[in-house]
Amino acid sequence: SVRVTDAVPTITISSSELQDGIPVAELFLRVGLVRSRSEARRLIEQGGAYLNGERVSSVDQVIGLDAVHDGMVLLRAGKKRHHCITVNG
Repeated sequence: SVRVTDAVPTITISSSELQDGIPVAELFLRVGLVRSRSEARRLIEQGGAYLNGERVSSVDQVIGLDAVHDGMVLLRAGKKRHHCITVNG
């Protein structure tokens, strides 16, 4: 499991954005873990994208409020690149 520390880059989004759901590839792009949607798609298809420690299994997965645990969502690309999204509101 990942401990969230100052070393993990973090952005904040509002819970209202997650109410409608955000495509997982869009989320990885938005936080800067990938440089393009096609790179996000490749990462997911190759099994290197993780959401809250679980492998993302589908490019079409939509991230909603159900993915928020303790006010945050953890994204990981590969073994070492992490990003934390804190959710407010």
